[in-house]
Amino acid sequence: MNKFPSLGFLLANQTVDAYSALMTSVIPDEIERAILVEFLDFQWENYLSRQVPKDYAQELTGVQHGGNQAGVPEVGTLITRGITISSFPGDVANNIAWLIYHELLPDALHLLEVEHKTRRTDQHFQTFLVEWVNERLLPAFQKLRMGCSFLGVWGSRTESGELFSGRNLDWAADTGLASFKLITVYHPPDNLYSHTTVGFCGLYGSLTGMSSQGVTVHEAGDDNQEETFLGFPWVLRLRYVMEHAKDLGEASKLWSMTNNTMGINHGIGSAHEGIDNPKFLVLETKAFYTAYFNDNDTREYEYVVDGVQYGFPLKDAVWRTNHGYDPTLLSTATYITPLADSEKRYMLIHDSLVGYENREVLLSYLEAVNVTAIVGDKGGSFLSCNNATLGINILSVAYAPSSLTMYVAFEEGSGFFHKPACCSTYVVFNMSKWLI
Repeated sequence: MNKFPSLGFLLANQTVDAYSALMTSVIPDEIERAILVEFLDFQWENYLSRQVPKDYAQELTGVQHGGNQAGVPEVGTLITRGITISSFPGDVANNIAWLIYHELLPDALHLLEVEHKTRRTDQHFQTFLVEWVNERLLPAFQKLRMGCSFLGVWGSRTESGELFSGRNLDWAADTGLASFKLITVYHPPDNLYSHTTVGFCGLYGSLTGMSSQGVTVHEAGDDNQEETFLGFPWVLRLRYVMEHAKDLGEASKLWSMTNNTMGINHGIGSAHEGIDNPKFLVLETKAFYTAYFNDNDTREYEYVVDGVQYGFPLKDAVWRTNHGYDPTLLSTATYITPLADSEKRYMLIHDSLVGYENREVLLSYLEAVNVTAIVGDKGGSFLSCNNATLGINILSVAYAPSSLTMYVAFEEGSGFFHKPACCSTYVVFNMSKWLI
């Protein structure tokens, strides 16, 4: 059965326009874009599509069917390319380099179907691919370097002890995607949970979102040398969690049953945990490995390199920027210590929460929005929007899942009038009437 043909039909032209705007901005050269397209299609067909659940594969088929009805038959392919692009977190250029390195290893051949082995072991193909990645693709994808962040805070730090969470997407700004903002509500069958995603047309899946059960999902890249595309694409995986999990226990179980791809930090929040239970969970991931973190974790506190402490966990709060704290994950991290920008944003969240604690302020949604906005990239000082045109924060969302409310800001304008999301207006969405 084809699911969601209406989505493909109604958004066919917008998907084409959004895809074109992003790709033209990132890689202006037409020939280089054509080579990139071959690379993305190859990765999807041979790797990333393999662990997509049957239901989601049916959705993608339905979207394709809707695109055909609208006279835009390329919609399905554009969406799978978007999923593939979004699956590169953090330092996109270096992630692609490590990915190809692992794919070209002979030990990886047993993971491939027989009919693909000839192409994968062809020396001319390997040589061409490595040279093209180093000389052309990596410089172009430097523009896609992320600086994402997320947080969860609850219990003794908030009014009524409820959970507030937030997520920033600092990515390629001023590409034209701002014209294609999209909030999507899904009502799945079979007594699964309704959920909403916040993102852009053509980028299918969940960059962030919230379910009818008060489960929120978040992401921030965490570069690692151990990565693969033989896993569950994270933008679909986050949807899967919202769709199937009513609490953190179920979310953790679901996560352990599916495979990671890249080095990524994920956050999952749950509004309805017991009063003394953590309400937010961090999952630090690399290929085939996940480390789970609650608040005040000793591994975070004990992250010391050359006598310098980098982890400062707190009670009733947990957050991440673009670095991990688990020793096993750190053993293969691209960077042993956080890059300066990631460390600064990590400490900004820490210091903001400690500042509220010292002033005996219990966080409401206003403070949650404020902490979320502070660490969004503004093109200069994190505490000022004076250089806002240079900021790369394209999406910033805070959640109050107990009331199924979210506070959403997107980047606005272009060129001289460009404004990052965190310097823009946060719009209140009460989703209680939609997530039923």
